[in-house]
Amino acid sequence: MKNVLLVLCCILLIGISVGCTQEDAENVWTHNIYPSTNNTYTVGSPALQYQNGYFVNLSVGNTIITNFSAISGNCIYIWDADNSDYFSLCHDGGVGIIENPTGDIYVRGDDNVVADLTGDSAGMYEFQVENSGNTEVASIDTAGNLDVIGNISGKNLAVSGLATVGNVTTKALLTLASGNISAGLAPLVFTAGPLLTVPVAGAMEFDGTGIYLTPTNHRRFISLASDSMIATTNTAALIDTQLWQGIINANELRVNRVYVIKGCGLYTTHDANDRCTINMTVDSTNVVSIQTAAGLVTNQSWSFEVYFTVRAIGATGIISSHGDIETTTASSCTTWETISMNTSAINYITLNAKWSDTLNSIKLTQCWLATAD
Repeated sequence: MKNVLLVLCCILLIGISVGCTQEDAENVWTHNIYPSTNNTYTVGSPALQYQNGYFVNLSVGNTIITNFSAISGNCIYIWDADNSDYFSLCHDGGVGIIENPTGDIYVRGDDNVVADLTGDSAGMYEFQVENSGNTEVASIDTAGNLDVIGNISGKNLAVSGLATVGNVTTKALLTLASGNISAGLAPLVFTAGPLLTVPVAGAMEFDGTGIYLTPTNHRRFISLASDSMIATTNTAALIDTQLWQGIINANELRVNRVYVIKGCGLYTTHDANDRCTINMTVDSTNVVSIQTAAGLVTNQSWSFEVYFTVRAIGATGIISSHGDIETTTASSCTTWETISMNTSAINYITLNAKWSDTLNSIKLTQCWLATAD
C-alpha cells in the first residue's frame, strides 16, 4: 500500500511540475477552454503572463480575432461577426482593412468609408475618398485622372496633364469653374504681397493696389478702367460744376504708374465768343485746365484726354500731368510739369466745367478713369 501511495504522489508531483509551471506550460497540452458559469474570468495577470498561445480560432466578444482555417498565410486577421470584412497584418508588410472576397482596401472612420484604395464596384475608380455620408469627395479613375469635389488646401500642388476646378466641361491645362455672387466664392483670387525683386516672364502678381503681368522681362501694370458713367451730365453754369468724379484709393498710386481720364460729349454756344473751361482737380488741387475753342456751334462733338504720371508717393507725392481737348472748330492743350499730391490719402478726381457767358450748354456723355503702365 505504501508503495502505491508513493507512486501516486510522484505522479501528482510530476504533473504539477509539468502542467502548472508558467515557463513550461505553453507547449504541454491542447484543449478547449470554456467557463463553467456565466461569470467573467481573468486569464493571467501582469505579474503572471501566459506565453506563446496558439489558436485555430480566437474570438473576443462578437469579433473573430483569428481564423486560420478560413484563410492561409503568415498574417493576423481580425474579422467581423459575419466573416465578410477583416483587417490583416502580415509579416511581409501587407496592411489593410479588406472586404473579402474582392480584395478592396478600405479606410474607415465613424462607421463610414472615407477611402477606397481599389475603387468602386463598377470598376471606374482606382482610388476614391468619401465623406462621412459615404459621398465621393475625391477619386482617381482608371485612366489616372484626379477628380476633387470640395476644397484643396496645402502649400504645393503639382498637376501633370489637364486640371479642372469645379464642375466644368471645357478641357484645358487649367480650367476654373465660374464663381458665385457670394463673398469669397470668386473663381480666382490673389492675396496681396510684395512684387518679385526680379521680374519673371509669364508671371502675374498682385501687390494690393493692382495686377501686374510680365510678358517678357518687363513687368507691366494691367490697365483697369473704372468709374465710367452711365448717365449724361450737363451744365450751363458760370461757375465750376461737377460733371464726373472718380476715385483713387489711399496708397494706390505707385511711382511710374500712369493714370488716364477720357471723356466726350456735345456742346452748344450762344455766340462765337463763348467758351467753356474744363478743369480737372485731384481733391482741391487743379491738375489740368483746358478750354473749348471760340465759335458758334450747335450740339457739336467735343472730347478730352487727361493723363498724369506718378513721380513720388507719400504725403509729399508728386505727379506730372497733361490734358488735350478736341472740338469741331479747334483743339487746345496744357501741361503741368509737377503737382503736389498726398498719395497716402483717398484722392477724388473731379471734372468740372464752367461757361464764360450765359445761354450755353455742355454735355458729358462718356467719361472713365483708367490706369496703365
